[in-house]
Amino acid sequence: MCTREKMSIKNFYDKQANNYHEKLSKGFLGKLKEAEQKILLRMLNPKNGDTILDLGCGSGYNSVKLKEYGADVLGIDISPEMVKQTKSRGIAAQVADLQDYHLSSKYDKILCA
Repeated sequence: MCTREKMSIKNFYDKQANNYHEKLSKGFLGKLKEAEQKILLRMLNPKNGDTILDLGCGSGYNSVKLKEYGADVLGIDISPEMVKQTKSRGIAAQVADLQDYHLSSKYDKILCA
């Protein structure tokens, strides 16, 4: 993906960040995200103390749930505004481009959804 496309994506999500989490939690989209999250949780089977990397964490929608299960979560997203939202929910998060991201630690599980 070229730099211009990446900036366009980053800018889009930066603009959406303030109410993105709320949008994911309401109406038809909220029901879809809830169903998706149930499947993800079944697949990941998070346990207390698991280290989980949430790639493309957005506003922290899945990260928050993983933390509720006792996992130690790190969220990664290209959007600084989305990372701010994730951090505001008590989740460790970093701004990074997934195409250039290099793991600096080992994780028990990795989510990219």
